Amino acid sequence: MRALILAGGKLVISKQIIELAKSAELIIAADSGLKYAQQLNISPEIIIGDFDSVQKTILDKYPNIQKLSYPKKKDKLDLELAIDYAIKQNAREIIVLAATGGRLDQTMAAILIAARVSKKTKISLHSGVQDVFFANGPKNISLNLEKGQTFSLLSLGLGSSLSLMGAEYNLNTYQLDFGTGVGISNIATSPPIEIDLHSGQIVVIVEYDI
Repeated sequence: MRALILAGGKLVISKQIIELAKSAELIIAADSGLKYAQQLNISPEIIIGDFDSVQKTILDKYPNIQKLSYPKKKDKLDLELAIDYAIKQNAREIIVLAATGGRLDQTMAAILIAARVSKKTKISLHSGVQDVFFANGPKNISLNLEKGQTFSLLSLGLGSSLSLMGAEYNLNTYQLDFGTGVGISNIATSPPIEIDLHSGQIVVIVEYDI
């Protein structure tokens, strides 16, 4: 089952975002992420959170939708609770919309939470401006990017060994260290981009011109 989570960050409604929304079998709104449901012409099966940021006028439009309420003082983010729910429903893939682009702490938390989850469940973040994918080695990744499209690779561990083909800056069994910028702002020259992650964990960020 493919689960879609509407988070409360920033979202540009693009053709890709609409297609992702329509592909979901389970739709979950995480608190203020509910505001994107009407824009995408979709209805969530459940709304999860402490309801401290969703506007009451928006919430009132969904009187018959199940609501799972949590106290404001809690140990997990609303997004984290929504991900937990999707996993409990046996989601094989989790697509999160609008998890980035807002507060820096929330964006970083979303990426790190997703990185942890990716070790057991396929998960990706999408804003209409960027896609964020995660890979745990050993794994082969093929990205069907447009020629000239910008993408970046960052290691999420002490070191990740990888090879890269189809880019302006290709790599051959390269040790991509944690906390370095060497993988930032690469360019697709001969798509698809082929990434052979020999070991470690990386985040792949794809940029779109809007």
